[in-house]
Amino acid sequence: MRPIPAPALIHALILAPALILAPILVPILAGSPARADVSGPACVTDGNTISVNGKRKSRRCVGGSKVRLDGIDAPELKQTCRHTNGRDFLCGRFAAAFLLDHVKK
Repeated sequence: MRPIPAPALIHALILAPALILAPILVPILAGSPARADVSGPACVTDGNTISVNGKRKSRRCVGGSKVRLDGIDAPELKQTCRHTNGRDFLCGRFAAAFLLDHVKK
């Protein structure tokens, strides 16, 4: 049996644990979005974002704490979509109105 050259052995000893631990450590070190408890009146920004303790001025939410709803992917406020009947509609506003209905309850 031939001895392993020192540089190859060093690389193997460093690389092997790194390759094993990378799938575990990367998600932990990358972090996740901040999560916190917030309360107060909500101002709907779009279909998946609200502003807690924000004020509505000129059809926009101003101030407050911006909260993006985790796991929700909605169209942007000005986005249009094509209905099954072939007509375009403001699906972003539709999504925001839907969220607003649920925030009011």
